[in-house]
Amino acid sequence: MNWGIALLAYGEQHISEFHTTAKRIRELDKSVPIWVGTDSPDSIDTKLNCITIPINEEFNYNLKRIPIAEALKNVDTVWYCDTDIHMRNGIDFSIMNDGLNSGIHTRYLKPESVLLETDIAPELLKEYLKALREIIQQPLNVIMEENIIIRKCINTKSFLDNWERIDRETRNVQNTHYGLNGGYEGLIIWVSAVLANVSIWNDTKLPFWNDIVHFGRERQKGNQTIL
Repeated sequence: MNWGIALLAYGEQHISEFHTTAKRIRELDKSVPIWVGTDSPDSIDTKLNCITIPINEEFNYNLKRIPIAEALKNVDTVWYCDTDIHMRNGIDFSIMNDGLNSGIHTRYLKPESVLLETDIAPELLKEYLKALREIIQQPLNVIMEENIIIRKCINTKSFLDNWERIDRETRNVQNTHYGLNGGYEGLIIWVSAVLANVSIWNDTKLPFWNDIVHFGRERQKGNQTIL
């Protein structure tokens, strides 16, 4: 096995979601390594046999790069998933060991115009987009990052370094999402990958995605029977 799973779990709600997701992973695969970045390492259930990465800074969605980076020090392929997902029975993890090109695999890759049509604070978003365009000098795309696969390549470290640098440089114009900092981090992921010459694969028809349900909306999270 040369793959693992990375998650970010901050605060009581996300840590609770993480435990639900990690228990589900262990039902499906008892041995796959799980890395979790968290502000409360003592709250992570040791019975789940996870690798805990303490993070001592204010929450930002871009901090998901930390467990991803730690995982990629140990395995060649990392599946990053948000804590609010559910995996169906029969999910096929074999794709992690074969059948994937190096680079970033996403279910959705969308142009920046889609965000401007849906965002509740378009003026702030425009500042964020402007700052990113000044870095890359071209129209932007956004990776739907709640569920991505990263297969290591020669430029993976450059990609991760770019992600950290651009995150820090744009903190003053980043959007919030559900009141939390660093929204639309998929824009920074895309810019970081393009600058590092890391391939981005828009695998909309990859069967793997169909076995994952994302409960990203707050109204869905509140419905505990939905799983």
